[in-house]
Amino acid sequence: SLVPDTTKQLRVRGPLVSVSTTGSSYNINVRPFYNDSGTSGQLTVNTTTSTTYSINGTSYTGAAGLTQLATLATGTLTVAYGSWSTSTQSFTATSVLAGSSVAGTTMDSIEGTVVARAGDTLTLDNGILNRPSWNWVNFMSQVTATVGTGTTVTELGVPGSFAIQDISVGQHVQLLGSFSTGSTGNGTLDATSGSAQLDPTDLVGTVTGSTANLVTLNLQSLDGRAPSVFNFAGTGTSSAQDATATAYTVNVPAGLSAVASLSTGLPARFTGFVSPFGSAPPDFVAQALVSYAQTAGVLDVRWAMPGLTAPFATLTGSELLISQTTLNSSAQDYLRIASVTLNPATVSTGLEIVPDASATNPQFAIAHLQARNIDGFSTFADFVTALTGDLNGTDTMLQILAYGPYNATTGVLQAEQMIVVLDQ
Repeated sequence: SLVPDTTKQLRVRGPLVSVSTTGSSYNINVRPFYNDSGTSGQLTVNTTTSTTYSINGTSYTGAAGLTQLATLATGTLTVAYGSWSTSTQSFTATSVLAGSSVAGTTMDSIEGTVVARAGDTLTLDNGILNRPSWNWVNFMSQVTATVGTGTTVTELGVPGSFAIQDISVGQHVQLLGSFSTGSTGNGTLDATSGSAQLDPTDLVGTVTGSTANLVTLNLQSLDGRAPSVFNFAGTGTSSAQDATATAYTVNVPAGLSAVASLSTGLPARFTGFVSPFGSAPPDFVAQALVSYAQTAGVLDVRWAMPGLTAPFATLTGSELLISQTTLNSSAQDYLRIASVTLNPATVSTGLEIVPDASATNPQFAIAHLQARNIDGFSTFADFVTALTGDLNGTDTMLQILAYGPYNATTGVLQAEQMIVVLDQ
């Protein structure tokens, strides 16, 4: 879309200047990224009755949080997450961190993805280390962290009380504590007297089943990480209930009406929080979802030289059909929708390509590799007529590229655009 997404969450950071409890706002000197000095001007941060706060490790909501913020000294570091209004030119926070709840102020901080948990010991992948004595951050490929009963736990943007049991495998988390480097060079963080902030986590997968409030997925990525990096042991109420990547379950609140638009075999993206450790199923509780059921896919099928003389089981002015056997004989075949790659050869009836009747500007082409020319067509029927003439027993098919909506259940791709590459 060319229209900016004004609901996208933004981060505003800087030391506190003043608080207006009557105006439901506070002012900061903007200090972006992890800068430890300087300012980029002042900004007013507006708050609402539902704004959540984590101040020195304690959670608040609404006016109580703003009142507590007003007790802090001028210059206390704050971080706000919220959205910018293009109409009023104002920023409104949905969540505010202040004091020791801000990474890199009084404690060492590690932010990353929990890939395993054993008791109170967490393994974090892709960690970002921030220490008070630094004015920069460091990347840590893997860090071991320890939590305990003295660890304060909050969820970003979510009011309520939380405990270390809410930290489970797959969760994006920011831990504050004391960092040290072992003899092997691996980092450890002791957060037993520190805090843990659970951040909204994204997951992407292909839908294998859904009801009104539960979606089952073949997991493709969790917090941007491949499923293979996670050890889901201990996530379930029993070992038999531990999360599995091939049948990952997501609880969807009734308010997310987009569940009805999900389609089996096609991708979906969820944002939310991993279920507490030892409580699955469900494995994940969603706050938002994006269905890719109506998103166009990109098909790419390639055959090794010398190519195929008869790639289509059906070749008519309204349909092209590639059999499952022919797809499996290809050197490469995939269909990508959003960030997920599907295998079109999984449908036993093969891959059917039909023209997209709703396309406003359909485009079809035949590329001749050796002749180095391309024939273009505006209708599927004319394209197929020319293709039939080219595939006369001497020319061979090397590659098919097509773009359009795809039904993973029936194996039908509605092509808005398509080009085939022939050897001659």
